[in-house]
Amino acid sequence: MNPVYTYMLIFGAQTLQLMLITYKTILTARNERKLNTFLTLFQESLGLVSSGLVIIGNGSLLLRVGWFVLGCGLGCFLGMVIDEALAVGTNMVTVIVERKEADRIATLIRERGFALTTIEAQSSDTKNKNRTILMIALKRKKERKLINQILSNEKDIILIDDSINAVGGYY
Repeated sequence: MNPVYTYMLIFGAQTLQLMLITYKTILTARNERKLNTFLTLFQESLGLVSSGLVIIGNGSLLLRVGWFVLGCGLGCFLGMVIDEALAVGTNMVTVIVERKEADRIATLIRERGFALTTIEAQSSDTKNKNRTILMIALKRKKERKLINQILSNEKDIILIDDSINAVGGYY
């Protein structure tokens, strides 16, 4: 085999492998077991091919290792890009607002199609202790839209974004 093809195969296989490893790490954190298991089979095959070609392939060992390492870097980056594009999973956006603003903000969020739960709370702020917590569980694909809408309209809020494992219910 021409050494150039060896380098290209190493780079391509390693890029795909690291892309899948990166994406699988994110899936693991989000408790997506079935998809993670399926991707592992393909990812491990790619790892064997790229590692084997580095060890026994044609051409310069230094170039084989270099293309392997470059594939790792690109694959890691692409894995994060794919995760952002697919946005698998469910998140909880928690918004803490002054109680006097809570109804208005909750109505705006509901008008945009998001379901939410409100909880009355107290803060340690000596001037205005009365707060309301707005809890919104939503698919991760819709999260950025919601956060941008809230942040573009509101100034005095605390916004917390967290990954969750929804067990059931409507969101």
